[in-house]
Amino acid sequence: MRDKSLEFMKRYIESSREIFTDENKKLIHAAEFGTYRERLVKDFISSLLPGYYKFGEGFLVNRESQNSTQCDIIVYDENETPRLESLNENRFFPVETVYGIGEVKSQLSTNQLITALKKLQTVKTLRNVEPVDTIPINSIKVNLVDSTRYQYTSYPVPEEEHTKMSYWDPHWNEHQNIVSFLVCESIDLKGDVLEQLNGRLYEPGFESISKRHNFLLSLKDGLLTYSIKGSSGLKRHHFPNRGDVSSGISFVKADKDCSHVVAFLSGLTAALSQTCIYRFSPDAYMREIKNSFAPMGI
Repeated sequence: MRDKSLEFMKRYIESSREIFTDENKKLIHAAEFGTYRERLVKDFISSLLPGYYKFGEGFLVNRESQNSTQCDIIVYDENETPRLESLNENRFFPVETVYGIGEVKSQLSTNQLITALKKLQTVKTLRNVEPVDTIPINSIKVNLVDSTRYQYTSYPVPEEEHTKMSYWDPHWNEHQNIVSFLVCESIDLKGDVLEQLNGRLYEPGFESISKRHNFLLSLKDGLLTYSIKGSSGLKRHHFPNRGDVSSGISFVKADKDCSHVVAFLSGLTAALSQTCIYRFSPDAYMREIKNSFAPMGI
């Protein structure tokens, strides 16, 4: 995995610029440059995932006819996702069958980073709309009845309903949200420290924590993700909350061994495998078709 991470980082930072810059180091074919880097990220992540995880780009949509802006990377289930296209061939993905979304960037200022993360946060809210069938169609292995998941609220959900994950509440159940990640070359921190920047990236308030990013990877700076307190100390948690408990910050500094890239790949693939997807219901997406009723003639 380390060799794969080293190769990915080299191709993302060095090879891409060698291909798409001229003799004066000026970027040419900017669109192709971005597409090339998106493909690098897709290939890198897919190397540790089963074949039914597929990668595309386009728009997310839910059954309330809410849709996202265009996403660089959409991780979806090949077996459960229909091919929905507009007349101009834009691809739409029903939010029920999507595991995750990602943004791929180059060099970001702090303000640009905040804008990109807010976009991911907005896209994640599309999952607030309850699917027709709230029992997930994929099997995930997590301990949902651990009392430490709910420290501040009385959570009146029967254990069986918890175990089956049929109780719909993506605000408290992190596994019902889609995973979001951002990959960039570097961040112009202007003297700030990346692991201390998190408090400025989002507006305060616990009600929106579950929609924050899962992974922020700056290849030249490090990986910003999360951790929780376990019986043996801190351990990584790949979601911004755990039940009604806010996760702490976890930071892996960039180094020559690509520890931050290795942690990103292993953490992201684990998070995607712990994210619920739901059955796509065509009828739920065709609300504009109005039915009328009349008794059948004899």
